[in-house]
Amino acid sequence: MWNTELLSQLNPKIIEVVYRDKPFWESNDYVLARGQTGIHTLVWVESGEGSLRLNQQAYELVPGTVFIMIPGQEMVIRTEPTNTLHFISFHYYPAFVTWEGKTPRISERMPDHFQFSPIVQLEVSSRVNRLFREAYETWHEKSLGYEWRAKLLFLRVWNELSKLNSVSAEAYGEDLQQSIEHCMDYMREYYQEKITRGDLAKEAGLSESYLSTVFKKHTGISPVQYLNKLRLDAAKRLLRTTELPIVEVARLSGYADSFYFARMFAREIGMSPSEYRKA
Repeated sequence: MWNTELLSQLNPKIIEVVYRDKPFWESNDYVLARGQTGIHTLVWVESGEGSLRLNQQAYELVPGTVFIMIPGQEMVIRTEPTNTLHFISFHYYPAFVTWEGKTPRISERMPDHFQFSPIVQLEVSSRVNRLFREAYETWHEKSLGYEWRAKLLFLRVWNELSKLNSVSAEAYGEDLQQSIEHCMDYMREYYQEKITRGDLAKEAGLSESYLSTVFKKHTGISPVQYLNKLRLDAAKRLLRTTELPIVEVARLSGYADSFYFARMFAREIGMSPSEYRKA
């Protein structure tokens, strides 16, 4: 549904956690309609049945359904008095934070290359369901730190949804997903060695250009960016735990050119390897 790179960038402000039950629907004639939604909403259906129309696309709502809405959508939810919908929803403002060294870059707009399905069906007893219920109870108890704890629960929901990996499975197929994961395994094992785009394409069984496209859609970053993350993490570990010269740290981390390594490290981490070792 959402990939893990998006989760690592997400830093939301939770506005409210609400519960819609029978009294709510009775007072609204069993219809909730918005000509244009005005807030980001993540919803879990606890019980009952109903229907959702989102920008003219129709969906069935049953226990275990999770769906997301963003501002600017036409939305209609309907239910019946005999089996009324009960659902819990997070209302939130999203912020996506990326880092350039020590400098944060903050955006309210979801990055273009992230794709998600607006609706997913879970088992009624799934962990996601328990997290929604805990978030609602936390929000309405109003004990010390309730906003922070509700935010953590929101992120845990997203983490569970990301594990479903439905975008990759539905859009690209299991074989392609396995090719990408095999490519990632290869980089994790051989990051210390020279690895070219051609090597990665060969391991994945794809063309270089197609691998770059589907890898980014699957993970949120390019193969080269993923490889650099692995190498920089290895370098940070060596800088923290050994007294090896910087040239040797670079070599063991997969960088043949120690000057390039130093520039890359400073750009991504915000300080030189020597400064990091002393920090």
